[in-house]
Parts: sequence; structure tokens; C-alpha cells
Amino acid sequence: MQVLGKFPGLPGLFVSAVFSAALSSISTLLNSLAAVILEDFIKPNVRIPISENTVAIVMRSIVIVFGASAIGLVYIVERMGMVLQFSATMQSISYGPMLGIFSTGVLMPWISEKSVLVGSITAVLSMAYICISAQVAIVTGSFRHTKLLVSVEECDYEYDMNRYLNSTNE
Repeated sequence: MQVLGKFPGLPGLFVSAVFSAALSSISTLLNSLAAVILEDFIKPNVRIPISENTVAIVMRSIVIVFGASAIGLVYIVERMGMVLQFSATMQSISYGPMLGIFSTGVLMPWISEKSVLVGSITAVLSMAYICISAQVAIVTGSFRHTKLLVSVEECDYEYDMNRYLNSTNE
């Protein structure tokens, strides 16, 4: 913008290109989500064949529901504060049990599926309790991260950079 902002219309073209890319990604995400839900959850549970018109209505309805929920989540997320930390915390709920399932399958193939399922459900519930409790404690203020000093004003260590940069092997 600083270089080409003086040309009339170019900043608007740039902004429209950014919005176009974002909308393209969002529409692809919503359409693929609707197709997965239709093919994996709705079609296997419906006994009669579904017409093309019904498929179109169902997919559009799914897109509308998820699009509206995404818009609604914007208002929740903007009040949360640390979204990246919350996202990493929520991912850790599933990553630990997933690693456990993989490791069990690779290293201990004699363990039954039922045992792995019970263990993974227990791990997910335990991690969910720990992670959500930590997030609640941070939001309510009962847990605070200590802020470390970043100033070196009172540091008594002498460091001569030129001594190390201009040194030669003697």
C-alpha cells in the first residue's frame, strides 16, 4: 500500500483481492463440510433414496447452519482474549490420546479395541478437565503467569561485543 497506494483504485483492488481469497476459502470449507456430513452421516442413516432436490436443500441448510454458527462464534472469540492459547489447549485434549492410540497400535498390537477405546475416552476426559480448568482459572484471574523482567538496566555484567567480534586466533 505504501508503494502503490498513490495510484487511484489500486488499494481497493488489493483489498478486494484479499476478500475474494478469504471468501473462496470459506466457501470451499463450508461446501466440503456439508458434503462430508451428507455422505457420512445423513445418507447411511436414511433408508430411502434421496432425490437431487432434497440433497441440494440439505446441503444448503448445513452450510447455513455452520455459517451462522461461525458468525456467532466471532462474538464469543472476540471476548476471549488469548485465542491462540485457547486453540492450543483445545488441540492438546485430542493430541495426547491420539498419540496413545497410535503408540498402542504400533507397539502393543495384542491389546483389544475395547481397551484402547476405554483408555482413550478416559484420556480425553482427563485432558479436557485439566485444560478447561486451566482456561477457567486464567479467565477468572485465579491463575496468573508471572511476567519476567526484560530490562538489563540493573545488570552488572560487562559485555564488550567488539572484543569478540574483532578477535583473531593467536
